[in-house]
Amino acid sequence: MEDPNYVYFSDNYYNLTCNEIIRLSKNAYKDISTTEDGRIVSAIKEKDVLEILKRRIVSEHPTWKFDVPKARDTADFSVNGIWVNLKLTACKTSDNAFSKRGFVRSLTGNGNYPKQSNWTTFLNFIKTNGVLKHRSRMSEYHFLVINKKNDDVLLKSVFDIHRYKTNPSNILQIDWHNEFAFKSHFTPDIDYRKKAVSVLQTIQDSIRQQVSIMQAYADADFENIVS
Repeated sequence: MEDPNYVYFSDNYYNLTCNEIIRLSKNAYKDISTTEDGRIVSAIKEKDVLEILKRRIVSEHPTWKFDVPKARDTADFSVNGIWVNLKLTACKTSDNAFSKRGFVRSLTGNGNYPKQSNWTTFLNFIKTNGVLKHRSRMSEYHFLVINKKNDDVLLKSVFDIHRYKTNPSNILQIDWHNEFAFKSHFTPDIDYRKKAVSVLQTIQDSIRQQVSIMQAYADADFENIVS
């Protein structure tokens, strides 16, 4: 079931929004990490980049809706309803890349998912609402990634990520070096549901790893261990 409060836009509107996010993100990190005399400031945080990005978008598109949630538990910001997670990276390590609310909205189109939940709630919500038969890109969770080494910019939906990595602690991780190498990779509409299944199975693999790690403790005989 799709979110009744969500307004669905054309792909042209989606493409315009994404292209402008990319364009206005260029040099955002460089502009605030380099002083007037050319020195590099190392302690740049995502909120600093977010502020300059918001200023640029609001200036050029005053009618667009740019929101920064008070509690950035799901997305760092949204533009015209697109939820975006901002990542600053040197592309040397993989980053955590999982949000239950973000992935549920991407899969079902329904953003009314609780901020705190267990895996049973996650599964039942998807079962009850169903996975969208066709992509709704405006409701998909996105990653805006800025390479700190060269200020390259990448914006991708969760369904256009080239490869996810399992992680028993953080569920999903992404190697941004790989994603920049496959920058043009995307999932055609005809393969969308296959990609959705692949993402859910990767999440499932991480949970299985998590369960396996905890199993030894769950089965431990503490009377024997302590005696």
